[in-house]
Amino acid sequence: MCLSDAEIWHLVATRVRKLDVTYSLEKTAKYARIEYTMYIDRKPLYYIVNIMMPCSFLVIISLLVRPISLISVLFHSLQQMKNP
Repeated sequence: MCLSDAEIWHLVATRVRKLDVTYSLEKTAKYARIEYTMYIDRKPLYYIVNIMMPCSFLVIISLLVRPISLISVLFHSLQQMKNP
């Protein structure tokens, strides 16, 4: 069972327990306490596709763009030095 459309989490198991509890102030009254336990598993594909891939793509693009812009700046400065 998936908890959302993006399938980030996978519901592995659930457990419900009902306990009768008496508190120390009122020894005569019993209260019902219900404990819900959910075991969920996170799917890593969502994080790889939506976080890691765009970040790595941006890093690669920035590494490629920086040398190209540096080369163009050096080329233009050399042209200006030749043609004052």
